[in-house]
Amino acid sequence: MPLALVTVILLGGVAIALLKPATMITGYADPAGTGPEGAHALAEILSHRGTRVIRVTTPAAARAAAGAGPVTLVVTSPGLLSTAQLASLARVPGNRLLVGPDRAALAALAPAVRLLGPAGIRAVSPGCGLTAARLAGRAEVGGVRLA
Repeated sequence: MPLALVTVILLGGVAIALLKPATMITGYADPAGTGPEGAHALAEILSHRGTRVIRVTTPAAARAAAGAGPVTLVVTSPGLLSTAQLASLARVPGNRLLVGPDRAALAALAPAVRLLGPAGIRAVSPGCGLTAARLAGRAEVGGVRLA
């Protein structure tokens, strides 16, 4: 009897583990991420303002999602992209928002912008009357200086 009970408990645990939905792995500024590093709240605000937000993880998927454009392309980790991937994204029509760009990313995606060096990180209050900004409160800004 004890062996049968252990077997039932073990099988029940395996069944529960298999039926549990998988947790989505999200990265820095991921529009699906709800943690401190995620950008889900920003994606929701943009969606409520009529902007379609599409999460993609490869340059090829970004080009496909953009279609004929123009779009605003947000690149959260440009330093992880190869020269070929940066060149591929450079062909996507529209605006680009680069998070923590290095010189290679700037050269490929924003050639008129130069990296000047580090900038101190500091917390600043919203400088506008936008309700969402006031509700979000202070934000840390800085890291790099661009010209």
